[in-house]
Amino acid sequence: MTKHLLLVLALSLVSAGNIKVTPTTLPPHTVSGFSAGASVAINHLVAFSNTCHGLGLIGGSPYGCNTVENSQYSCSGYAINPPNSHIENKTIPWQKWVNQINKGYLSRRASSNKVPLTSNLVNTPIYLFSGLDDVFVYQSVMKAVSYQFHQLGANVKTKFDLYAAHSWVVDKETCAAPGMQQSLNDCCGFKNASTNCPLPSDPQARAISLQGCCGICTNGDIDDRTITNRSTMTVGWKPPINSCNFDMSGEILKWMYEPKRIIHPRTTAAPASLHNLMKINQTKYLPKGWSIKRALLDDIGFIYIPKQCQMKKNGSNHHYNATKCELHVHYHPCGGGFQFLSVSYMLENALPNYAESNNFVILYPQAKSGSDNPVGDGCFDWYGATDSNFDTKNGVQLSMVRNIMMDLASTEGEAKK
Repeated sequence: MTKHLLLVLALSLVSAGNIKVTPTTLPPHTVSGFSAGASVAINHLVAFSNTCHGLGLIGGSPYGCNTVENSQYSCSGYAINPPNSHIENKTIPWQKWVNQINKGYLSRRASSNKVPLTSNLVNTPIYLFSGLDDVFVYQSVMKAVSYQFHQLGANVKTKFDLYAAHSWVVDKETCAAPGMQQSLNDCCGFKNASTNCPLPSDPQARAISLQGCCGICTNGDIDDRTITNRSTMTVGWKPPINSCNFDMSGEILKWMYEPKRIIHPRTTAAPASLHNLMKINQTKYLPKGWSIKRALLDDIGFIYIPKQCQMKKNGSNHHYNATKCELHVHYHPCGGGFQFLSVSYMLENALPNYAESNNFVILYPQAKSGSDNPVGDGCFDWYGATDSNFDTKNGVQLSMVRNIMMDLASTEGEAKK
């Protein structure tokens, strides 16, 4: 493994309870997410709406979905009986529930200053994608997200007409070997209990991960197409990306940034590089009194720093120029983090390619893996498992991300060994 891959983003002003973080305001930024990460991206936007000026997501649930009846099922659109069957409940009164959330739960959070005023969301560009074959978060849930933000005055664009599964969507040019998935026992850059595939921390895994196992759009989620009992189905694509001949990452970025700035095609710059993906010690940025385990976070996160956003200092190029490049935050889905997929999801979702051609950096927070994560193995907290402030600016996971962003804005983002 090269020394570049072992770089740790050691920023000078960190939040470890007794260390001050400056400045007091967040830098302007945008956010995206997928699945549970999409729900957290929604919470992020609402919590930081005074500085977050765009949102793009796949397969998330409305803000405050934790308050609805049978939320563990409803927020994915599932029927209650039989449990865990992935059968859609078409009778959920989403408009009624969203109106109650906006006028009650969300309004109370804003009035108590746990989130900024919802007037900040007016005209905020929001891009929502939901595949017709998504049976992990049904389209009815994403339509509720659309309704919620329309009610809040946001500028919402939806893409709900592609036969994609519960996957991040790219076009064929950004999907390595589309349709080459054989079985879940193939390595594809991740560790499987029934194989001898290398662990994500091994150099070989990082090389393998660049190949990926990207699914063709209409193949859906299921690895074994003969499975009929959906209670046993698992996401079959590693990383969870579908090649649908649709450049969703580009469409999201255009919707969030244009016409204020032009989004250049990803092909106008060098391709995404493994050497530009660097580690961050997330533990340093926790609020006082929190452990990384209790916060349901991994101890490391990642930041992608494109070539044009790096500064040469002390003989190294790995210094982030915060004054030159903008910031984008992306929340991975359950099982989409480094511990599961090595770097494949981060590098193959096309966002880094656009980062190279448009001079922005990508912060990739990482959730906790393991069966002791009550939200789910490798899931961000979308419903309040950490504490009741989870979806506010005081929530531990959002606070950790905020502290990293503030530190990036206050320094040159110096990356050291």
